[in-house]
Amino acid sequence: MVSFHYKNSRSVCKHMNYRLILADKCLNGRNHFSICREAWMTSHFVGRDQELQQLQKNLEQVCAGQAGIRLITGEAGVGKTSLVQAFLKNLSNQTNIQVAQSICNAQVGLCDPYLPFRQIAEQLITQSIEQDGGHQANVNRVKNLVSETGKLLMDNAPDLIGSLIPGSNMLVKLGARLLEKEDWFKKLKDKFDTENSSQALQHEKIAPQFTRLLQSFASQKPVVMFIDNMQWLDAASASMLIYLMNHLGQAPVFILGCYREEESALREGRVAPMLGVAKKLLETNENLYLPLGNDPDEQKMQFLTLLLDREDNTFDQDFRKNMLQHTNANPLFAMEVLKSLQEKSYLVKNKHGYWCSTPDLNWSHLPNRIQDLLRNRLDSLNDFTKEVLAVASIEGIASRSYVLSKVLEVPERKIVRILSKELERSLQIMFEGNLNRSQEQWFSLFHFNNALTQKFIYEDLGRRERMLLHEDVGLAIENLYKNHTREVAAELSHHFLQAGDLNKSLTYSFEAIKNALNLGAYEEANVICENTLAVTRQLPDNRAKENELKVLVLQSNAVKAITGWTSNEVKSIYLRIRELCKGLGEVEELSAALFGLWACHLGTLEIKESLNIAQECLSLGERLKDNNVLIQANIAMGNSYYWKGNMAVAQAHISAANALIGNSLISEQVLRYGQDPRSMIDMFQVLITSKSGRVDETKALIAATLDNCQRFEHDFSLAIALQGAAWSSLHIKDAKSALKYAQALVDLSRKKRFIFYEGVGLMFEGAALILEQNNEAGREKLEKGYEIQVKKTLCRVFESLYEYFKALSFLQNTEYESMMKVKNLALERQLKNGDLCYYNFLSKLYS
Repeated sequence: MVSFHYKNSRSVCKHMNYRLILADKCLNGRNHFSICREAWMTSHFVGRDQELQQLQKNLEQVCAGQAGIRLITGEAGVGKTSLVQAFLKNLSNQTNIQVAQSICNAQVGLCDPYLPFRQIAEQLITQSIEQDGGHQANVNRVKNLVSETGKLLMDNAPDLIGSLIPGSNMLVKLGARLLEKEDWFKKLKDKFDTENSSQALQHEKIAPQFTRLLQSFASQKPVVMFIDNMQWLDAASASMLIYLMNHLGQAPVFILGCYREEESALREGRVAPMLGVAKKLLETNENLYLPLGNDPDEQKMQFLTLLLDREDNTFDQDFRKNMLQHTNANPLFAMEVLKSLQEKSYLVKNKHGYWCSTPDLNWSHLPNRIQDLLRNRLDSLNDFTKEVLAVASIEGIASRSYVLSKVLEVPERKIVRILSKELERSLQIMFEGNLNRSQEQWFSLFHFNNALTQKFIYEDLGRRERMLLHEDVGLAIENLYKNHTREVAAELSHHFLQAGDLNKSLTYSFEAIKNALNLGAYEEANVICENTLAVTRQLPDNRAKENELKVLVLQSNAVKAITGWTSNEVKSIYLRIRELCKGLGEVEELSAALFGLWACHLGTLEIKESLNIAQECLSLGERLKDNNVLIQANIAMGNSYYWKGNMAVAQAHISAANALIGNSLISEQVLRYGQDPRSMIDMFQVLITSKSGRVDETKALIAATLDNCQRFEHDFSLAIALQGAAWSSLHIKDAKSALKYAQALVDLSRKKRFIFYEGVGLMFEGAALILEQNNEAGREKLEKGYEIQVKKTLCRVFESLYEYFKALSFLQNTEYESMMKVKNLALERQLKNGDLCYYNFLSKLYS
């Protein structure tokens, strides 16, 4: 270890209790000047001792039995990632700590649901399998490790296998030869071999199972999770983060994140999810943020003093003040300025070996932007190293060694040597992150030290050069994930789009949309759809319309979940689908538009028009001989007749839909219409039964419906099932059950941002409270839910139920005049609109 004298900074170090973390430097074969210069320019870290101590204290609290989170904040180049990496490096020799790192992707932005948690899950599983086992020839040892991890997966997160947990693929392959006769392994392989990837998963399953998985790993050793660039966190991951912090409890899990709040204000025209998450986390954690770079000038000067005085020097106060004014003590900028001053010989060593500035140093002649300094620095590199950096910048803030090797057509060993020795240790442009595996192929992730460098290199490339490199990178990633591209579909879509290959970009866009919908990540799905629609406009006319139609059918499901069944946004999508179908002939996509428009008309109480469109959908299904269309058409017919008050005809159509279910492919229906048809069928079966007053049969059907919905594994369908359970419980005056189901519906809807079902749930909560004669509180909830439905989603389908319970609350409060006013206006309105389902209920009220 090289020792240095800090003649000018001793008092500062003592006062601030800072320490300097320096890389080990070997003296052999190198002169004193080169060693000193490298130590000055490539020290890994300086002046963050207090922050490191804070993180260490946080970790100790976590290990004592309380999950925790800290967000490192500050502008680009201030040293956020370096601080965390220094902290994690200190943990690297501790075998009793598990570390998993992930990074959010700026290129695909909000489009890749659960990305950081997929990365973390894969690492934890990989580490669990390979602890010691990867270096031992003892087959029994490896078998035991794989067996323990497999059982942990099956016990805690069976529904995430093959979807959120890509590492299970490796587990299956690793265990295939060793464990094929064990029962748990057969179940795991069956899970992976079935089309789990095409089935939808509920957030209600994803979040709890991932939490249990983390708790299980943490019960063995404390877990430290690092998520870099959290300003690019997707909405599904944002919800997961909130859930984890609310449910990890005493599990020793420490979540660390780097976060630039200024970049969260707007992402792709939308407020980034992380902005709201940070606000919620602050409510329960006042020490959430660990800010860097917000120090007053005095502390900034102290930091610069530490930076400068790592070597003996004669720098006076004017030099130091000019340095502060020029760099604002930004670590990245300050280091680049020092390097530039040395290269230009404005900093030299005097005869005593002290660094000093030369008389001709003119600060105004120095670049005042980090970009200009980066250009000077990068221009000094050899051509091949520049090529490595260019390709790495195409992948983004993190690059796979395998991809670099394939694109540059050189052995991966050479790439790793350049990245780790030259770009990491000497130049500190990149650093090595996680070791990963895709099927049989190992690779390392190399990260740029900061986003500014990556962005600068990328934007410095010519447009055609970028296109060619994006294509090469896309092909290399495609080859790496050749049998499971679903994991990287959003990334591949981006690369091929930038390469100008619209066909491949569209192929992976559709895969990414379906993946997001299957994960219940509706906001991410909607963003991908918007991006994909922009791509379709670049195609020839006929192909543009065909692909636009396919995108809009998928987008309607996402928008319906976000804005409700009857919003202007979703209605405009259905109308556009119908218009496109006119030019393309009688295609099956037309049924999605008809079903959607049916819901819009029913939601605005245009009962007659809703029946006409439902009949049109039924006729289409008969002409196409398509069971999927016939099922949805019969559900629509039954729904409209239910609100019309004709229970017999409603039951006939619901029964017809139920009879066709066995001959349909449910996953296709979910993607085309947005919900599992079984949830709608079950709901109306129980509603019709409960409306006739058959209490015991109703309760049995509710139990069966909720049991069925656990198989649906689809959040939007679960919302429909909970709606039906609360609704039918109101029919049989089971206020306690109605309240329970309504509250569950509100909770789910708020987590998944189902605004329509949040309104329904609040209305039903209010109705249940009114049944318990808690009239004031009940009416308040009733009004709030109704307002959400009418004002935010433009839906009035529950107006007759709202009117009935509002009148009932006045009656129970002996406010007879108010009750009669509500009743009479409601009866008149219902006769006019034709929603007569609850007409008799209301007319008998205080008759």
